[in-house]
Amino acid sequence: MYEFHREQHDKQEDETCEWITTSRGWKQWLNGGSHEPNGYRRFIWIYGIPGAGKTVLASFLIDSVAVHCRATGYSYYYCHNERNQDETLHFLRWIVGDLSRQIDRFIPKELEKLSQSQGFNIEGLLNCFAALSSKFQSEGRRVYLVVDAVDESKKPRRRLLDVLIKIGTDVTFENVSILMTSREEDDIVSAMNQAAGTAKLLPASTAYDLDVSAGALAPYTSITMSNGDVMRAIQKYVEKQFERNAKFRMWPSDFRAQIEKKLARNARGMLVLNSRDSHGYRDSQLTFS
Repeated sequence: MYEFHREQHDKQEDETCEWITTSRGWKQWLNGGSHEPNGYRRFIWIYGIPGAGKTVLASFLIDSVAVHCRATGYSYYYCHNERNQDETLHFLRWIVGDLSRQIDRFIPKELEKLSQSQGFNIEGLLNCFAALSSKFQSEGRRVYLVVDAVDESKKPRRRLLDVLIKIGTDVTFENVSILMTSREEDDIVSAMNQAAGTAKLLPASTAYDLDVSAGALAPYTSITMSNGDVMRAIQKYVEKQFERNAKFRMWPSDFRAQIEKKLARNARGMLVLNSRDSHGYRDSQLTFS
């Protein structure tokens, strides 16, 4: 898990992820969420198309959380389809072990019972996690979780989604701020809509900037990777790359500005730049978060 995180960290590009951490909503999430109509809840769901940069963004947010909480009281988990498994138990065991090591190797009595019975189960591990959260709270600290690529857990994913939604919405875990990323797949959308109860979520196509309109109706905040802040971050980055590249600088300024805007508008979180020189094509792939 740590090695994979380092790999994703190395893919981060300057100024492509700050669009979320500089927002007022991010500060609300760090502080336990807001109950204001357009405020960020303590449960955030970021979704987008394959290749939109969700995993790189997740790694950046993990690093940001680590700095905020001084590397104590946070954990993360990257789901991966190569494991071909239901990630629920693996996720819970990982965060329980990870958080226990961060708080003077505190072992909840619930975890001791599970170890003795050798019967690790979802309910028992959730109780362990709740005990750890309470321990952090007693010391005046929050717990932060980032779970990436939920869609890569083996189907059916209902167990994992139920656990994540419970952590994100149940008062038992009020001391936990949780963020998950995924593709916008039918079973995930259905589970999230169900979690919102009678609230009717806005379709992704109507999302504005960080999708705060949908967040106003749900017990979580949903953010599409196809939002205005991502587009502006992409355009700013593209402008810098064009300015640094001698081949792009040869283009007429009005044509270059046109291309920059089109790339940013159609990127939906990801971008491929092609530059042509006398030796043929040189491809440079840039993934944006």
